[in-house]
Amino acid sequence: MWVDNIARFRKLAPAEVDSVARGRVWTGRQALDRKLIDGIGNLDAALAAAKEAAGLEADAKVTVVHYPLPEGFLASILGWR
Repeated sequence: MWVDNIARFRKLAPAEVDSVARGRVWTGRQALDRKLIDGIGNLDAALAAAKEAAGLEADAKVTVVHYPLPEGFLASILGWR
């Protein structure tokens, strides 16, 4: 269950996570105050953290892929998915 996983990774009681979850949307600051996220940052900070977690050097070149991938011209005009 999602709540149990979040509780385990955040070292919180499931009831504590459930009390702030329930499909609510929080600002970054609110989510941080509720221990739902590790920190607030930007894409560069997220990439640095991901590199560190993957054991890569800080200056390692990585490729960022945005999803969903854009459709090609023909697919877009013909409605192919």
